[in-house]
Amino acid sequence: LIAQVIEASTQVGGQIRDATVGPRQLDVGAEAMHLAAPQVGALIDELGLTDTMITARRGTSWLLTPAGLRPLPEGVGPAGPTRLRPVLTSRVMTTKGLARAGLEPALARRGGIDLSPGHDISVGDFVAARFGRQVVDRFVDPLLGSLHAGDVRTLFDRHVALHVDV
Repeated sequence: LIAQVIEASTQVGGQIRDATVGPRQLDVGAEAMHLAAPQVGALIDELGLTDTMITARRGTSWLLTPAGLRPLPEGVGPAGPTRLRPVLTSRVMTTKGLARAGLEPALARRGGIDLSPGHDISVGDFVAARFGRQVVDRFVDPLLGSLHAGDVRTLFDRHVALHVDV
């Protein structure tokens, strides 16, 4: 059997690679699959690959901030924070960033984001307009961007919905 690998970058693996971040060597890129959609699991099953899946180990996810590594606060997912208290005590955001995010209820009532048919806005721009850039840079891009191996400022979703519990 002869195989030919065609790769556009200087190294094989595409988005999957290792990188030095601060003092640590980390795996970066799109090395995971989101299995919440039942069709993905069904496809893996249909292809006979279920037994070859390596699932993630339980552990703490970390965020790299200007102040160093911080554990991912409880209630923070790819769409951003859903619980306020863990974010407030996490030291992931600055006081200024927290204050800006706290303006979200007033800004949401005021409107200002064009969500009409035919008008696209990136997920990152939408979240930044609502909660500020720090929420995007420190939560949404590291989580959602890494799931899609891209920048949330160029990722578009016509069905953006955020829910924040206080």
